[in-house]
Amino acid sequence: MVVTAYWLSLSVFLWALVYAVVSDVRTLTIPNWTSILIVICYLASALVIGTAPSVVAVHLAVGLGLLAIGALLFARGVMGGGDAKILAATGTWVGLDNLLVYLVIVAFAGGFVAIAVLISNKLRHRESGEGGNEPVNEREGIKAPVPYSVAIGIGALAIVFKLHEL
Repeated sequence: MVVTAYWLSLSVFLWALVYAVVSDVRTLTIPNWTSILIVICYLASALVIGTAPSVVAVHLAVGLGLLAIGALLFARGVMGGGDAKILAATGTWVGLDNLLVYLVIVAFAGGFVAIAVLISNKLRHRESGEGGNEPVNEREGIKAPVPYSVAIGIGALAIVFKLHEL
């Protein structure tokens, strides 16, 4: 029963994460309920497997710390609000022991996603027959919005696979 409940919680976490990523890619918005559900799934899994309250507190502190960093990045216009929330929510699953590896993976994956968005926008601009090298507007150029949840999802999946030796 415990194993089934844990895997159910992990499955719902992964489903919510995939939903958030797809939503972000399609609409550049991430529903708040996905972040909330991810944290609830962590708490449920921790309860089911009997994780010590001190360990749960550390995982929640990691999430809060990432939320604070994400809020700062959001205020500076570097990251979207939904991205900041999903980063924090997945941070609860990651915990302190895996935080550095997670952030490095997210940073590298984010760089690749940003490059892909820039290339995609450049090709779309070229295909529309609008010659010239300058973007028509800011959304097509260097300040084009990036669905950063893709990178966050890649980092979270890497950590989940690492933790479960999949």
